[in-house]
Amino acid sequence: MEIFVLNDRRYENAKNLPIIEIEFLDVEIDFERVDIIIFTSQNSVKSLQKYLQKWQHIPALAVGEATKECLIKLHANVINFDNSFYGDDLVLNSFELLKNKNILYPRAKKVSSNISTILKSFDLIEVIVYQTICKKIEQKEIKNSKIIFSSPSTVECFFKNFSFDSSNVAISIGKKTSNSLKKYLNDFKEYEYLTIQEIIELEKSFL
Repeated sequence: MEIFVLNDRRYENAKNLPIIEIEFLDVEIDFERVDIIIFTSQNSVKSLQKYLQKWQHIPALAVGEATKECLIKLHANVINFDNSFYGDDLVLNSFELLKNKNILYPRAKKVSSNISTILKSFDLIEVIVYQTICKKIEQKEIKNSKIIFSSPSTVECFFKNFSFDSSNVAISIGKKTSNSLKKYLNDFKEYEYLTIQEIIELEKSFL
């Protein structure tokens, strides 16, 4: 039984099936106005990488271990992170850090978090910096496999390309991904606080 990850990042003991494409958008941001930045994904970091010298020193909050590691590699000023994969949790636990600050929130065009609502009474600078596009996949059948869904976008794009064979096992990361998956499947496994590589190793041990 093979294990599929629905992105183009390489993982040991798994195959890649990149079904989403990230389009980074050209934006104008006055970083001199910004006191703190909330990064909710690696893509939000990558979208601002060309402006790195303008924001590298600004305190940053990171959602998830992968986002934190991405920022650390850029020598960014990470002051807080949450490994729960939920931007809502990070924001709720960081109210004191965010109080009386001009907050930059670089985000995707389509998001599943409630950060904007939670911070509606704060000085929030919300900027759409990238969008997710579903790829059209030529491969039309996957059977006898474990398929890892890591975001609502991977769910949406997978089911635009494939039907789900009963011989497969669906694996969801996080509640928001699971909520999306419930529209298509009744039976799947859910993990919350493990990384993709940790899930792969655990699932491989069950084979």
